[in-house]
Amino acid sequence: MKKKLLKRSKLKHWLILEELKNRIVEDQGNAAKLMCEYLSSAICIGDWDEMPWLDVAKDFVLVASLNTPKGQYPIFNQPKEQDISRVRYNNWLWFMWANVMMTQYGWDLEYVSNLDIDDAISLIQEIQISTQDEREWEWVLSEKSVGYDERTKKSKFVPYDKPKWMQKPKEQVVPRKIKIDPKMLPSGLILRWSDDNVKH
Repeated sequence: MKKKLLKRSKLKHWLILEELKNRIVEDQGNAAKLMCEYLSSAICIGDWDEMPWLDVAKDFVLVASLNTPKGQYPIFNQPKEQDISRVRYNNWLWFMWANVMMTQYGWDLEYVSNLDIDDAISLIQEIQISTQDEREWEWVLSEKSVGYDERTKKSKFVPYDKPKWMQKPKEQVVPRKIKIDPKMLPSGLILRWSDDNVKH
């Protein structure tokens, strides 16, 4: 497949392709069939079922790479949790995103479907952050934000839980250097790997 014949997807098409990619990971026994379905949806040409498997795999990687978001988004660092309450159906991911953006911004379905992938991800991320800020403020005003510390016998603030991708990364602890007492060092000549007289 020639790369110049391909075009980067807009939001709706990208979300449909992402849903297919997730199915490939979850159902590896049907990976070949799902890859053909992915390519048919992405390009709408070609009898993928009749092509050699290696060609299908190469084209899949090419199309998937083209439709990979260009930026690094913290929202994708959130561990995936299986939501058993959500009913999953064809293209549910697209309709979920569309519902969020239409509710937030008042856009129609067609406008949302043609958004740039990276713009859409950034907006969804900002919507999530704004929603989190509102929930934290409501939490501060409620009695739930005040707890009791058994150790100090005083009340304490109980923060509202943040999604992992919104949390500040934990600082890595640098090991403290400890000086060894000369009396504890071995006696005699010490050879190091960097010494010229050590034969490898």
